[in-house]
Amino acid sequence: KFPPVGARIIKSSAAVVLCMLLYYIRTLLPIGNGIPFYSALAALWCMQPDTGAPKNMALQRTVGTFIGAVYGFIFLIILRSVGMPPQIIVYLAASVIIIPIIYTTVLINKRNASFFSCVVFLSIALTHSFDNDPFMFVLNRVLDTLIGIVVGVGVNTFRFPEKHDNETLYISGIDSVLVPDDSHSASYSRVELNRLISEGVKFTISTIHTPAELIPIMKGVDLKNPVIVMDGAAIYD
Repeated sequence: KFPPVGARIIKSSAAVVLCMLLYYIRTLLPIGNGIPFYSALAALWCMQPDTGAPKNMALQRTVGTFIGAVYGFIFLIILRSVGMPPQIIVYLAASVIIIPIIYTTVLINKRNASFFSCVVFLSIALTHSFDNDPFMFVLNRVLDTLIGIVVGVGVNTFRFPEKHDNETLYISGIDSVLVPDDSHSASYSRVELNRLISEGVKFTISTIHTPAELIPIMKGVDLKNPVIVMDGAAIYD
């Protein structure tokens, strides 16, 4: 039995399509074309099942992009001020620059952005150091990533208008309901519950489990209301 094609798969494809259309529009304007691969990559990175995760990942990707671009820009200036050294020297020097790049993300407490910073820097230093106009690539590289981030977050958070009952408190059991034997269904329940709760639906659970048993079972679900535990013997916040 094959799983159905989910919304995340469809949205990922739609995000890439939008990136390609925006790239085509940019080719008609006198502002530089860029490379659509980087836009698509950023958009796909922002496609997540939870609504909060893409925004956090978009922030990390944005910070990482600017850090890598700044170091890449400085690297290009230094290369041209000392004269273009042999290719192997450029590559070895770029490898050493990885140290201050990662250390910068540590200093500003953005450790998760270190990967993006290194990717952006290396794409500039290793691929375009010998171009006629590498500085334009730095600008386009930042613009490509920002376009992908905006598209990815926008597509991921887009939903058709829905009207939810935000007054009624909905209560559900856990065993064989929210947590069935099928692990795929359990993941789906977690994603959909978080989506409904983030949209204001009042929801909680009632279970025979103790709070200590309940916490790992409901890990990943952003419950806002107290839960009924031990078959109604207590309410746990």
